[in-house]
Amino acid sequence: MNNEEKKCCFANSSKISCSCRILTIDACDGFNTSCSFFKTEDKFNSDRDKAIDRCREKWICHDCKYSKIPCIKANEC
Repeated sequence: MNNEEKKCCFANSSKISCSCRILTIDACDGFNTSCSFFKTEDKFNSDRDKAIDRCREKWICHDCKYSKIPCIKANEC
């Protein structure tokens, strides 16, 4: 696993500075595993897919209050 795969998916890197796209902090390198929002891209997709499965099992996707278009899982793209 390379460093980019271990990096937090919410890290926003630019040539000027690194920051967090969720929190308002400018000094985030994307590798702070003690951050409560830290998620790798794989973990983010896995958790999102589990949430989609739970919604589908409960039949609440068709009445979603967040989106008119049903969510799709990472492997359904």
